[in-house]
Amino acid sequence: LASVLQGHQVMVFVHSRKETVTTAQFLREQFLEAGRADLLHPNDHAGYDSARQALMRSRNYELKDLFTSGLSFHNAGMLRSDRSWVEKRIERREVRVSVKARQSEARKIARLLK
Repeated sequence: LASVLQGHQVMVFVHSRKETVTTAQFLREQFLEAGRADLLHPNDHAGYDSARQALMRSRNYELKDLFTSGLSFHNAGMLRSDRSWVEKRIERREVRVSVKARQSEARKIARLLK
């Protein structure tokens, strides 16, 4: 919460694919309970509407649901198109918090945040 309050993008790393979704959902609930869900909403970003429209083609319900709250997740079990979509959102700073599995791809995501 503190990093998001300071305007930073946050990436959370977890051990498994399943944990990416459950952790992102947990974080959303924590922001809601703290009354600070407004910090997550990316709808003030210029590319939000076009990103949301592009995501509507995805069959990934959890990703659609979490993106409207300003969160995303990324794991090897996702369709390549969804992973690419998430990577673009991170690079363009259209999500505030992203949950990522597998340390092996951490370097690629870290480069996007530079």
